[in-house]
Amino acid sequence: MRRLLPCSVMLILLACLAPPPVHSAGQGSPPSDHPVNLMLGETLSYDVSFLWFKRLAEGTISLQPGPQPGQYVALLEARTLGLTAFLTRHRVERIETLMELGPEGLLRPLLQQAHTIKGEGDSRRERIRSYRYAHNERTVYYRNWKTGQSASEKSYPMEKPGPVYDILSAFYNVRAGRFGELVRGRHIAIPTFTRRGTEDVVVARVAEQEQRRQNYFPPDSQLCKVLVNPDTFGTKGRDIFVQFDQRMIPQRAVVKNVIGLGDVRGILRETRSDIAGDLPTGSPREGEN
Repeated sequence: MRRLLPCSVMLILLACLAPPPVHSAGQGSPPSDHPVNLMLGETLSYDVSFLWFKRLAEGTISLQPGPQPGQYVALLEARTLGLTAFLTRHRVERIETLMELGPEGLLRPLLQQAHTIKGEGDSRRERIRSYRYAHNERTVYYRNWKTGQSASEKSYPMEKPGPVYDILSAFYNVRAGRFGELVRGRHIAIPTFTRRGTEDVVVARVAEQEQRRQNYFPPDSQLCKVLVNPDTFGTKGRDIFVQFDQRMIPQRAVVKNVIGLGDVRGILRETRSDIAGDLPTGSPREGEN
C-alpha cells in the first residue's frame, strides 16, 4: 500500500493549502465565456477502492481562483480511511498546482507542490516536492524536503519548444475542451514535465470493442484511456481508464495494476460548487448497478 495514491485516480480525481504567491507575467482575467469559469468553485469527491477493500480512501479535486487575475489553484487530495488509515499512519497525499491562463488560451502550471503526510500531532511528518515553472526561462526549479531536514534543489531545462503541463493543468485543459473534442480515432498528446525529460500524457476515447471489455463502466458512456508514465502512480503499465459525463466531469476511473497487485477504482460520490450551488451527483455507487 506504499503508493495508495488513488490521489489521481484520474488524471483526475483527487483544496486546502495555498502555495506561496508566484508572481508572473500573467495574462490578466480570462474572457467571461472561457470554459474554465464554468469549473471555478467546483469540488468533486470520490470513493476509492482497492482489491477487496471498499472505501479504502477518499479523494477530492477542486479548482479555486488564484491570488492574481488569470490564475487558478487546483488541488487533488487523497486520504486513507478506517483501518487502512491506522496501518498507513493516516497517510494523506496532496498535489496542488497554481496555474495561469497562458498566451495560447491554455492553463499552464506556475508552481506544483506534492505533499505526502503521515502521522498526527507531534508524530506528523511531511515530505514536499515542489516544481516552479519559469516559462520565460524554459526552466523548471525543483525542491525536495522533509520535516526537520534541509531542502535539496535542482533545475531542469524544458527541453522541447512550446508549452509544458503538469497533471492538473492537463486535466483541466482536457475538461475545458482546450485540446479539442474527444472523439474515437483521435489521440491527444499532452507534453508534461518529468525530471527525465518531457513525456506525453496521451488521452483517447476507447474503441467500442475495448469498452465492452471494461465491465466497471456503463457500455454507452464516454470512456477514455489515459496513458501516463508508470512512475506516476507506481503501476506496472501506463493505463488509466476514465469515464466522463456530458459536462466532462469524471464519473468513474480505474488505475490499472497498481504496485503489481491490482486496480485502484474511483467513483464520484458528490459534486459541489461554491459559486453555483450544488450540482447533480455522479453515477450510482458500487454495488448499486
